[in-house]
Amino acid sequence: MNPRNSTKQNPYALKFVNRLPPGTDEPEQLRENPRLPRSCPSVDQPFPDWPPPQERSGKWISKYLDQLDPEIHYDQIIRTAGLFYGSDFSTALGYAAVFCMLTQTPAGAVATHGGGKIIRRGHQRYYETQLMNLHWMFYGSSAPETIKYINQVNKIHSAIWKRFPGTYSFPWEAQMAIIGLSYFETWVRKTVGARVAEAHPRIQEAYPAWGESLTAHFVTEPTDGTRSMGINYPRDWSEAVKFFYWFDDFPYEDQTTPEQRQQGHETAEAFIAQFCDLWFPGPLKVIGRHVLLTFIPPGCRRRQQLGEPNRVISGLTKLTLKVGIDIQDAFGSDPIEPPMVAFRDMLLNKDLTKVDQEVKEGRDWRSKIIVCVLCGSMFVALAVKLSEKRIE
Repeated sequence: MNPRNSTKQNPYALKFVNRLPPGTDEPEQLRENPRLPRSCPSVDQPFPDWPPPQERSGKWISKYLDQLDPEIHYDQIIRTAGLFYGSDFSTALGYAAVFCMLTQTPAGAVATHGGGKIIRRGHQRYYETQLMNLHWMFYGSSAPETIKYINQVNKIHSAIWKRFPGTYSFPWEAQMAIIGLSYFETWVRKTVGARVAEAHPRIQEAYPAWGESLTAHFVTEPTDGTRSMGINYPRDWSEAVKFFYWFDDFPYEDQTTPEQRQQGHETAEAFIAQFCDLWFPGPLKVIGRHVLLTFIPPGCRRRQQLGEPNRVISGLTKLTLKVGIDIQDAFGSDPIEPPMVAFRDMLLNKDLTKVDQEVKEGRDWRSKIIVCVLCGSMFVALAVKLSEKRIE
């Protein structure tokens, strides 16, 4: 069987008309002879732990990363970068943008739309996903705790592929979830024109090894052979970057049905709505939509029928983030404590089944405040205008 022409076997399979996924050298590697994930380092060499809090001053993280070997200590490098550099807002932005990309494929659209959680309980899905990501960073890509949590995700996927057979048969689609989140900060920096556009070299070198080790524990569905989703993973940062742009450049619309395109559009809109609901409630959701659209790649925006970002809002967003990033890079100090550890602890102690109702209540309250402020501002402006006319 030629993997390029397996659509008769699986209705969601795609023909690679714009070359093979970066990391895959030959068509045979797609199924008959895949390049297997690399094994974990056989020798767990000791590495320096984070310096004590009293010694964490200035740009201490960069100096610390320079001491680590990305071929061996990739878990510690990604743990440090993810837990210290991350924020709730940046993860929310990356989550929404990357999942809009993932639901362009027929399998991604059908599986995510069919699962329905982003539509019914979008905030619960977001926080559960972030908690999983933080577990993987916190424990390491192949730690027993990480494997336990990944097996939970595999069980969730199994409930979906039983309803929609064939949707979890493509390792390269699963890899995009990890690659997209790995590259997203760089994508944001390049989009806004930050002076420093690239991540620390150690982070770039560690992400492919970490992602390959992590995705090795995800599996395809039994009808596909329960294969590892880490096969043919991009071998270095350059291949991972090429993979990101290859994924956005793929002409999915030529190989999807109208129903699948509609499902992809509806799920993408649900991810946008969840992001806006959480960060730009009520009257501000229009602004939030265009902020997010600014960071969704253009190919995805077009295929998912999301429209283009407003030039004014997008321009102000880019300028604001560029100035903030440049100032932080030049003058800011690295965090003393890892903010994402506190975020993880908060999620662990929170009943995530109730989070959608809590967000709704908070959103309604914030919306009322925003409306009152806007109405008050208009009233004051009108009063000032009338007083000026009386003076005249």
